[in-house]
Amino acid sequence: YHLQGRLTCQQLPFDQLDQLNGKKFDYVFSNFGGLNCIDDLSKVTKHLPDVLHPGGFVTWVIMPPVCLWELLWVFKGHGKQAFRRFTKDGVMAHLEGEYFKTYYHSLSQIKEAFGSKLKLVASEGLCSLSPPPSKGDFPIKHPALYKSLRKIDSLLCTRWPFNRWADHIIVSLLLNNH
Repeated sequence: YHLQGRLTCQQLPFDQLDQLNGKKFDYVFSNFGGLNCIDDLSKVTKHLPDVLHPGGFVTWVIMPPVCLWELLWVFKGHGKQAFRRFTKDGVMAHLEGEYFKTYYHSLSQIKEAFGSKLKLVASEGLCSLSPPPSKGDFPIKHPALYKSLRKIDSLLCTRWPFNRWADHIIVSLLLNNH
């Protein structure tokens, strides 16, 4: 693609975008729930217009409050786990030996944090009906059902409510140029 010398990356905490000292980017990306460690998304969004070139994009992969697969835990007697994403003050999570607080942000909260600075251009659900990767044995135990659910997911992932209710949602926004 002849991109040598044209691509740069910058890794830093979400709430420290102001430390880029005038650097501008065409694209800002956050993958698989990292922003779920921030209680107030405006701590991140307030600096995004300053680091984006005109017409720049932002894509976040973030965990929303509603995940149908997690809600099913209530039928296994795990009510606390089933409804953990609805906790406003966040919940403690444990991953790879680390404990940290996790917050779940709805699409409307994400749009509100961006205000008029960026315009929503797409929202897509990941694993709305098909099981999330945490259900690792499901595809092995139920291959035909898993294949069907993945197919249905691919057809519905950009439609309401499946673009909001999923294990993760992919939200893409464009910098408003006015």
